[in-house]
Amino acid sequence: MSQGVGSLTTFICTVERCRVIFHSFRTGKRLAISLTALLGTI
Repeated sequence: MSQGVGSLTTFICTVERCRVIFHSFRTGKRLAISLTALLGTI
């Protein structure tokens, strides 16, 4: 029983980590696009 809880916790942690990485990647991509647009206007 405790092994199942442990694997579930590990699964949730993995999902959360993937969400954080995906979110930071999207934010970084948006930042890069904004930076490119800004440099393009100069």
